[in-house]
Amino acid sequence: NLATQAAEEITKLTSLRDALTHQIRTLSSQMIRRGSAPHLDRRLMDAYGDVKVQIQELEIANKQCEMRGKLDQARDDARANLDAINDELCPMLERDINQELERLATLLKEPVAPRLSFEPGPAYTYGVPGDDGTGTNHLALAMFDHSVLALTPLPFFIHDTPVHAGVSKERLSRLVHLAAAETKQTFLALDNQTFLHGDAQEVVRQRAVINLDKGPDSLFGYLTDLST
Repeated sequence: NLATQAAEEITKLTSLRDALTHQIRTLSSQMIRRGSAPHLDRRLMDAYGDVKVQIQELEIANKQCEMRGKLDQARDDARANLDAINDELCPMLERDINQELERLATLLKEPVAPRLSFEPGPAYTYGVPGDDGTGTNHLALAMFDHSVLALTPLPFFIHDTPVHAGVSKERLSRLVHLAAAETKQTFLALDNQTFLHGDAQEVVRQRAVINLDKGPDSLFGYLTDLST
């Protein structure tokens, strides 16, 4: 690898530098013994300077390679730890959530409960086996949120109108009853209460916090039925 190559090159250059240093010192000693001021060959001094610079550059590169190697090892260790945690945690999550989904399916009178399956990656699949209709998928999404609400410290959730898109009147009415029975807070936005059975409409009427309509009952009092 690069770190090994740099270390080998540093060793070679260090030997060359030491040889040049010995040669310089020998020549200097000879000149001093002769009583003349040391005056060394310029080419020798330039070669010495070049070698010294190369060694410094390679030492820096070697340190960078070593640091990169340590960072790569730390990344690999973290990834291995995460994979180990996922291998242990995902099966437990899958089991607990699927059990809660089975319970919710019974409450909502759904013949088949959604199912969560974790796969290596980690990846996952989620849905109702054998049914990929829009209404079923949106119902499954709402059920998943209810299961997370039940199994975690999450204090509340909010479902805007797109969550209920395509959900039938019967299913949506049951979802309203399920939300009303939650011990934690749930907030639902509904476009039209008439798209609920009468008992579900009464649940909404008793618990409604904000009612919006046309004209003075529109959001912030703005008219919503202006024509151009």
